[in-house]
Amino acid sequence: MPVVMSLLCSLVSVALAVGLVAAAHWGATALAGAVALAVVLVALGWGALLELERSRVTTAVVIAVSGLGGVGLALRTAERVQPLAAFAGLIAGCVLLAFAHQLLRRDGRGGLVESVTATLSGQVIAVLGAGWMLLPETRLGLAGLTVAAAALAGSVVVVGLPIESNVRGWAAFAAGAVVASLAAVVVSDGDLLATALVGVAVAAVASGTTMLLQSQHAAVRLIGLPAAAAGPVCAVGTVAYAVARLSGN
Repeated sequence: MPVVMSLLCSLVSVALAVGLVAAAHWGATALAGAVALAVVLVALGWGALLELERSRVTTAVVIAVSGLGGVGLALRTAERVQPLAAFAGLIAGCVLLAFAHQLLRRDGRGGLVESVTATLSGQVIAVLGAGWMLLPETRLGLAGLTVAAAALAGSVVVVGLPIESNVRGWAAFAAGAVVASLAAVVVSDGDLLATALVGVAVAAVASGTTMLLQSQHAAVRLIGLPAAAAGPVCAVGTVAYAVARLSGN
């Protein structure tokens, strides 16, 4: 991926991360809107990013419905003791929706395996974004969300830099972990280690996911770039929440 496009993709990811932090301070509804924006960006560009030759529009609809369903479910379950329990049914529904999408195709079902795989992967990434909405309800609160967003930003920026590909992933992870640790020192309220662990976990997932999505040939095109930028943002949401629950509660 050209350096300019890679850096642009990373900057879009950073903008989304900053938007999540700002929205979280406004409240659950604003945060839901920020997550929904990331989900829509993933849905709109996913088919192009994975170079699906057919059914791109309907694939986008399926991914958007799945991801926005996760946002709505998170709004309803965020205050429960085990909010992720309800997501098991949603994931099962996503699988059924992906196969129903293929059954309803009337284009000869060319590239069936690729289409199913691409659709399911996009659905899962979109649903994972709902984890951002659950983070403020953990004991780490907004501090955990802020550190997770800082780790994401630190990692994706380094991926966009002209660094040798064989060390870029490790450099991105290290940068994200360092940024997260510094942010934890500033914003944590008595849970420094737990908050920093959230950031380190996010840095690991964000660096790998960003490297993977930006390596797709279609990521250099404006139609595929939004998905490459928003994909890592969504992917780390539930990772951050899970680590926050395990280490902070």
